[in-house]
Amino acid sequence: MDAEKWFREAVERHRDMVFRLAYTYLRDPADADDVTQDVFVKLCSAAASGLRAMSI
Repeated sequence: MDAEKWFREAVERHRDMVFRLAYTYLRDPADADDVTQDVFVKLCSAAASGLRAMSI
């Protein structure tokens, strides 16, 4: 499985759970949406860093 497909599937599988958790704490849908997006941006960045480290 390529990295892009893996990331897309991870987002699809976990997006709602991350949003619900963020909304539970923030009680604002716009803020919860921002946090959800930040989580997946950081996940993507961490995954990319790990792939670069593995290729060295």
